[in-house]
Amino acid sequence: LGQEPPLKFRRIMFCAATALAADSPLQPPPRCGSVLLSVRGGEILVSYGGQTARGELLSDVTLFSVRLNSWVKAAVQCEESPAGHSAADDFPDRRVWHAGASLEPVRPSKALVFGGFDGMDYSDSLLLFTTDASDMRKPSITWVDPRAEGKPPCPRFGHSANMYTPATAAAATAAGGGGTGGSSKFVVFGGRGGEVAGVQTHLSDVAVLEVSAGRMQWRPVRVHGKLPAGRFKHSAAVVQNQLVVFGGYGAAKAAVGRLRGGATGRSAVCL
Repeated sequence: LGQEPPLKFRRIMFCAATALAADSPLQPPPRCGSVLLSVRGGEILVSYGGQTARGELLSDVTLFSVRLNSWVKAAVQCEESPAGHSAADDFPDRRVWHAGASLEPVRPSKALVFGGFDGMDYSDSLLLFTTDASDMRKPSITWVDPRAEGKPPCPRFGHSANMYTPATAAAATAAGGGGTGGSSKFVVFGGRGGEVAGVQTHLSDVAVLEVSAGRMQWRPVRVHGKLPAGRFKHSAAVVQNQLVVFGGYGAAKAAVGRLRGGATGRSAVCL
């Protein structure tokens, strides 16, 4: 640790060089429980959904250009009416405490979103969107129903979702192979599920969606060893081939503070 440079945090001023007003309509309102996803090699940040301080659930999608240092208005469209929607104009849904991950490096302009809470029910829906920022004067977001095969994990919110790309797939992408050297894995862990005998469940399961060229499929996961305690609103990160989970709320809303990961030797979720 002594050889590593210190971490340095800096505040990002969400305004362009032309000094956008603080109350600019391009800047999304304050919220919690949203997702903020990095796409196109970190050039674009995409904010979706969340909940305001007044409890209003949101469905807005906003882009932030790192290069321009500015929020950018994007046209939001749907390629087709997804399952359960009578029309594309009521999509995407309002939701909070969902989770998502970019498909980088295999598909740098795309990202997946799973689960969440819509104010009435927990969700097990999987959403895919594509970002077209070739012309930053008129960027667009296109939502697609990915029609993943297999059985999805149970409905939940407050879970984590991370993308794991094996070295073979990353190398194929770098060589211009489009990620044909292997599939990436969209890994969902934990969250808060429905009630069992009148008690809310705190999940500790691991679900994996394999993402390859032209196909997505939920795969059953064989679990070895002891899983971390069930939790929701935690944090997780992929480190090499391991999923490291920290914090969150467990049973009776007790905060969970133990780091679980292969680096400590206590627990590991190997991908």
